[in-house]
Amino acid sequence: GKELEGWEDWELLGCPDNIPRQFNGYDCGVFTCMFAYFISNDYPLVFTQEHVDRCREWIAIDIMNNGAVELYSTGLRRSSAER
Repeated sequence: GKELEGWEDWELLGCPDNIPRQFNGYDCGVFTCMFAYFISNDYPLVFTQEHVDRCREWIAIDIMNNGAVELYSTGLRRSSAER
């Protein structure tokens, strides 16, 4: 491909400490989905690498049920209907 023009004018910014980060090379899709979900719902970004397995389950259930999963910004827990 063609080199991006003007790239030298861009500034690389660091990531604030309070932004969720993944610590491996294979959870990027889960993190992308969680960022999209939390930001689109105006929730604070409270998930961590420790939540990835649970988040992966929620994403799968959400896809299978066309959005039946609710995530809360405090605690990352399932809706009462799923318990």
